[in-house]
Amino acid sequence: LVTFFTVLSSVYLGSHIAIFLGPIMMFTHYIIAKRRSLYFWLTTSLYALIGYFTAYFAHINIITLGIIVTILYNLFSTFMAIAAKGKPSALFIFAFINICFNIYLFITIGPFFSRLLNGI
Repeated sequence: LVTFFTVLSSVYLGSHIAIFLGPIMMFTHYIIAKRRSLYFWLTTSLYALIGYFTAYFAHINIITLGIIVTILYNLFSTFMAIAAKGKPSALFIFAFINICFNIYLFITIGPFFSRLLNGI
């Protein structure tokens, strides 16, 4: 959900909001899950970058843009985590599931939220 809402907020509310919203959502996720991770700074930083840069591609269809951002995020974060001595098998499984879930979100409810946020 973090990727989904970071992309939507960047496109429809602007990078000045999304640059904070993505990292805040990720930080909140870590707190709620009572999770500590070596990848905390990596993921929160990447979501700040997603929030900032996605707005520049707002002219692209939200489904297409969401899928592209999802794939890029997962590729980059997976290989960065592997470089930090993460377990490749676990990281690839997580990335695959994350990509599939976000594709599902962007295809099924992305257009609804796009129409909803277009009115703002």
